[in-house]
Amino acid sequence: YFKSWIESPEPKALMHSSIFFDLRSNYGDASLVESLQKTILHSAEDNSIFLALLTQNALNTEVPLGFFKQFVLEKNGEQVPSLDLKHKGLAPIVDIARIYSLASGNFQVNTHDRLQHLEGKLFNPEDAAALLDCYRFIARTRYQHQLRCWQNGKKADNFVIPEQLSSLQRQQLKDAFQIVADAQSGLRMKFARGLL
Repeated sequence: YFKSWIESPEPKALMHSSIFFDLRSNYGDASLVESLQKTILHSAEDNSIFLALLTQNALNTEVPLGFFKQFVLEKNGEQVPSLDLKHKGLAPIVDIARIYSLASGNFQVNTHDRLQHLEGKLFNPEDAAALLDCYRFIARTRYQHQLRCWQNGKKADNFVIPEQLSSLQRQQLKDAFQIVADAQSGLRMKFARGLL
C-alpha cells in the first residue's frame, strides 16, 4: 500500500500516507514496524514528485494570520469567532516536520523529535529552533485552553477566542503563526516550486 501511495500519489493516497507515515509500534514485534518504516523512507526520500504533491497538500492549510498580522477567525461549534489551534496552528508544523523528515530519511515519528533531528540538516539551526518553540507555544496555549474548558464544565476543544488571551499571548501567537507561515514558504520553495 505504501509503495503504491508513494509511486502513484493521488489525493486519497496523499491523505493516507500523511496519516500513516506517523505510525508506531504499540504492541508486538517492533522490528516489523521498523522494517516497514525503512522501506517507506527509502521510497519517499528520493521521490521528488511525491514530496512535491505532499507539500502541495500540506500547504492547503494556512495559518490563521492575515494582512497586517491580524488573526483570521473562524466559527467554532458554538458559532463563536475563534482560532483553531489544532488544525490551523499545530497541523501545519506537523506537516512541515513530516515532509522534511521524509526527505532526509529520518525515522522519527514525533513532531518534536523530528524538529530536533532536523536542526542543522535540512533546516538551519535557528529556523528549526524557532519552529520547535512555535510548536511548544501553540501546544501549550491549546492545552491551557482545554484545561480552562474542563475547569468550567465545558467540553474541551481546540478553538481559542483571542480576547480570552492576554495581550502578550496574542502577540506571541501572531509571531508564532508568522514563523510557521515563513516555514511553509520555505517548504514550498524547496519541494513544490514547479507545482505551485
